[in-house]
Parts: sequence; structure tokens; C-alpha cells
Amino acid sequence: MKRIQLTMAALMVAAGLVGTGGTYAQSNDGVTRVQVRKSDSKKVRLYTPGPVEVAIIDNDGTVLYKGDIKEKDSKVTAINLTNLPNGHYYLTATNSDFWVSQGLTIRNNEVNVDAQNTTALVKPTLIPYGKNKFEIAMPGTQTVSIALYDRINALVFSETYVKGHVHRFDLNRLPEGDYTFVVGPDFKQFTERIAVQR
Repeated sequence: MKRIQLTMAALMVAAGLVGTGGTYAQSNDGVTRVQVRKSDSKKVRLYTPGPVEVAIIDNDGTVLYKGDIKEKDSKVTAINLTNLPNGHYYLTATNSDFWVSQGLTIRNNEVNVDAQNTTALVKPTLIPYGKNKFEIAMPGTQTVSIALYDRINALVFSETYVKGHVHRFDLNRLPEGDYTFVVGPDFKQFTERIAVQR
């Protein structure tokens, strides 16, 4: 796992985050998504549906900036990348319902939004199909890890699946109580609480 660092350039980027009001876009399937659009030579606008955690990450995986966009600042936020040198970067935005990564390239004092370099994940769907039986749907992910923890945070089950597998779990052999599914690829995991009942 790459070490997380904050650099002076990143702190300068953080100073460039400014809420500007506006609207956000929705994808064709109705899922609210984050969008990044170029607004000036080394500035972009980040469109969000509400509060999100934002990060700027370099090509080596070093986190250069990490911060929050609050509800009052959401919808459209200007991000100033002036202090970043030429290179490839990722702007990520996440909350408990989604994770989006947008590739950015800075070259010759210009930022370009790499339209072909966007990755988005939505929170998996936990579908009951019987008493204490659940199916997990994680669309659009090649590899997904699924772990189950009991009420004292002890690991009950952990497995990694590849795309195309059906993720079904019969929890009838477990003691009654509350459990937490942790689902997602390494870079973003979602949690969902369930109760096993007799």
C-alpha cells in the first residue's frame, strides 16, 4: 500500500478549493454521478450531488490533498491545480453511496480532463432472497472483496470474487445478532449492516 503524504503543492491546491454553487449532472441510468470539467488553463470544476470527500492523487498513488466538500459548498466546486507540475493525476470524490476517480493530465501549464480515464463505483445492493440469505450485486467491478464481521468486529468470513460470480450468502448457521458486510475493491469499500434472526 502506498504511503499517504501531504505536500506543499497539495496544500496550495487545497487553498484553491472554492464552492461556487450551480447544478450537477445525472447519468442516463438515474444514478447521480460526479463530473469534472475543465474551467481554465489549470483549473477544473467538480460537480457533486452533495457532500463528498475529495482527494488529488499523483500517478504513483501518493495522496497530495484530501478534504471535504460540505453540503453548503456542494453542487459545483472550483479546484485550482496551478501549483502542480506536469504529470498525470487522479481527482477522486466519494461518500457512503459512490466512489468516482477522474484522470487529469497537466502539460505545458494546461490541465486536460481524460474523458477515457474515469472509474465509478456505486454502493453494492444487498438483496435478501430468503430468511438470513443475502445476495450482493456489485456492478461494474472486475474484482471484489467481501468480508463479514460480527457485532464485536471479529471477522466471520472473507473472500475475493471475480466479475461474473454470484455472491450469495446463507447466514442461517451464524448466531443471532447484528453483522456488517464490507464490500468493494481495495481502493473503496462500502459497509452494510444486517441482522440474523431466528
